[in-house]
This record gives sequence, C-alpha cells and structure tokens, in this order.
Amino acid sequence: MKRIEDILRDFNKLMEDFNRLDDSELLNKIKNLSKEAEDNALFEVHKALLNLLHDFDTDKANIVIKECIDIIQKYFLREDEFLIITDDETSFGNLIRTLKLEGFKVSVKAYDFDVIEYIYSRRPDVILIDNDLKNHGVITLNILSDEEILKKMPVIVFGGESYEEKIQALSLGAVDYIEKNFDINEVVLKLKNIYRLSNTYIKNNIYDVFTGVYSRYHGDIISKKEFQRVKNAGDTFLFMLLDFDNMAKINLSLGKSKGNDILKESVDIFKKLVANSDIIYRVHGDSFAFMFFNKSLLEVLMLADKMQREIKKLGDKYGENLTFSAGVAEFRKDMEDIDELINLAEKALIRAKQEGGSKILTSKQIAEYNKKRLLIVDDDRIILSILSKRYKNKGYDCLTAQNGEEALKVFNDNKDIDLIISDFYMPGMNGDEFVKEIRKLNKNVKIIVLSGHKSESHVQRALNAGADEYVTKPFSPVELDIRIKKLIG
Repeated sequence: MKRIEDILRDFNKLMEDFNRLDDSELLNKIKNLSKEAEDNALFEVHKALLNLLHDFDTDKANIVIKECIDIIQKYFLREDEFLIITDDETSFGNLIRTLKLEGFKVSVKAYDFDVIEYIYSRRPDVILIDNDLKNHGVITLNILSDEEILKKMPVIVFGGESYEEKIQALSLGAVDYIEKNFDINEVVLKLKNIYRLSNTYIKNNIYDVFTGVYSRYHGDIISKKEFQRVKNAGDTFLFMLLDFDNMAKINLSLGKSKGNDILKESVDIFKKLVANSDIIYRVHGDSFAFMFFNKSLLEVLMLADKMQREIKKLGDKYGENLTFSAGVAEFRKDMEDIDELINLAEKALIRAKQEGGSKILTSKQIAEYNKKRLLIVDDDRIILSILSKRYKNKGYDCLTAQNGEEALKVFNDNKDIDLIISDFYMPGMNGDEFVKEIRKLNKNVKIIVLSGHKSESHVQRALNAGADEYVTKPFSPVELDIRIKKLIG
C-alpha cells in the first residue's frame, strides 16, 4: 500500500501539469490515479474518478480532481502516524526526534484527555503507551482493548523490567513490550516494521474487519454526505443507534471468543434484514448505527422489532438472554448537521437503557431524559480524567473531587448523586473514612471503592465502612461498567 501523502502528491502533480496534457495523456493519468485509489482503499476518491472516466470531460476533470484532493485532505490524510501517550515526554525525546528525521509524523499526548475520541479522530498508525508507576498505561490499554481498537491498530507498551507487567500488557493485546532503557536504533527499526505491517495488513478505512459492515471512520464520512444530500433533495432519513444490553456478561460467562461469534451472527442478521439501499456501520464494540432512507418511522420501528425477535432467537441458541436497546431519530429540515440527528438518537438510546434495556425508543418519545449522576473521587488527576470522560460518553452526568473533604462538599451541594466511585488512599481522608462520612449523610447512595491493594483486610475495611463494591487497580473497564450497571442501571 502507498502512503496517503504520496497519493496526495500524485494528485497535486496532476493539477500542476493539467494544462500541459492532451486528452489522451490526461485520461491515462486519471486511470492510474483511479487504480491507485482503489488499491489503497480510498473508496470515495475511486468512485468519483470512475464516474469521471465514464463521462469524461476536460472541464469536469479539473473540478473532480480538485474535489478528490479535498476528500483526501479532509478524510484520509492521517494527522499522526505515531501517537505517544505519556506524561513524561522528555524521556522519549530521542525517539521522537529520530522518528521525525525518518519522515514520520509524531504526536505526544498526556493521559488527561479522552484517548478514545482522540484516536478515532486522528487515526494514528501505531500507538505507543508509556506505563508509569501508577499503571496508567495498563489502564489505558484496558480501555483500548474494551473498545476493540487493538483490532484496528497496533499498540506498543513501554515499561519497567517487571515480568508481570510485561505479560499483562501482552495478554491485553499489545503487539510488543519494550523496556525503557531501550536501544534507540533497535526500537526505531521495530517501529518502522510495525508501521509497514499496519499499513499493509491492518488499516481498513472502509470496512470493519471484524463484522464486515462499514467502519466508524467511513460511516462518519457517509453520514455527513447523506445528511447533506437528504437536506438538498428533501427525502426522508432516519438514524438509529443500537447497543447490545448484556454482551459484557455474555463475554464473561461464555468467554470472549464465543461472545465474538454471537456478535458476528447478530450482524449477519442485521445485514439480511436491512435493505441494500440503507447503511450500517459499527460505532464501537457492540454498538452500531443504521441509516434508513425513504422509510416511515413506523416501517423502521417494525424492522427494529423484527431484528429484536431474531436476536432473541439467536440468544436462545446459545442459552443466553440476548437483547439490544435502540434509539431512533427522524431528520428535520431545520437541522444544521448530522450531529444534531445523532444526538437525538443517542438520547433515545440512553433512555431505553435506563428503562431496563430491550427497548426501541424514538426521539419523539424522549422530550427530556434524566441522567444518572456519578461522583468520582481520586487524587490521581489522570484516573479522574479518564473515568469522568469515559462515563460522560456513556450518558452519565459526572462530578469530580480530588480528596475526601472536597467530595463531601460536592455531595452536600448535590443531593441527587446516584453513585460514588472513590479511591481508597487519598490525602487528608482515606476512602474508608470518607465512606463512613457519606453514610452519615445518606444510607442509600451506592459506593464503589477503587484501590491498588488486593488484601482481604482492605476489602473488609471498605465494606465495613459502608461501600457496596470494591475494585482493585489496575481495573478492567468492563468490570467497572458491570459493577455500575449492577448498582444503578
């Protein structure tokens, strides 16, 4: 596969030479570029050039090639080839400089940002994670594994000499574990090889390699274009977000491999029931988006209900209660962009989840919805940032505090908090002391204590103080999700 930058350079070169070429030379150049786009999975570019070749015109060619350049720059040109996630950029200084001298684009980000959204938007070829003394790297790797990002792009972990840490990183899906006292030349050669393999075998901008439907990346491109087309044409357009209710439990009871089989068979059912003119893409994990055209709301609800019945039958085959929740939103002429439509579908989905799942609700049914409210307490700002952003994205309203005293004040000012996630060791007031103070104020609010200690004495201290659950660090995001859902839904 060719680098996107090189393909873009070929298009720009054609524009420079455009007026010097006769029609025959121009046609040959466009044919070559069309083949280049096809070979490198630039679907939209390939399609535009095929249409041009079918009905060739010199003036039209000038416009189409400019449009192709715009598409490549906007949708396919990757902004990062290597993304380094660390709070200690100086320790990677030599590696960063060497990679840049080799012509690669390198970005460095600290842990206090929404890593999932950033990765989806920037599409790095290789992710390098620095696992620090507080295991932030392993926690981040857990989240990437949960979102199945590891199936789409390679992740390398940099850490200490601990054998357990190395095995944990590799078992989570890292393609390599490199000790921090590394030889710069050896690591650069490794990274260049991994980058090459990523571009040749892993990168798939159009289809989700796991399920065969469109990828989120390509789904985002199509949804924007279809929104604009429908707005101009005046057609009907309905957007549905679907999320399985209990895949995490199924993965735990049957194993991830069997859970993957169920997910693939579920998607096969969707593809059989949904018309070829409609579109499915995978948002992440077990969440999917559907775009329906020229159908009424009633038709879509009947189709979704049929999908639900077929999914339940599939669950019976595996001896599991398999259901999904879904939110449906209708396009309106006054909408500014696709995000407005997606947000309405998301609100309906969240309400369907809150009402116990296995429901299909429409945005018309949801005038307003009440989010569950979480209070997250941790003196580690990175954990605080990761957790608050993760659960905001999952539809929760999140408040934060960095110690017990601050958290008590937040709790006193917000009596509608449904669940508290608190660290055990914090400055000033330990987690068990904080839990006791909360229980004096409220006996019903649910409390989960996080701790790096696995000893029974620590667990007992937290539970005796009034905590409902105790989770050890580094925690699995799926495990924490299940505990939260168990306590507050």
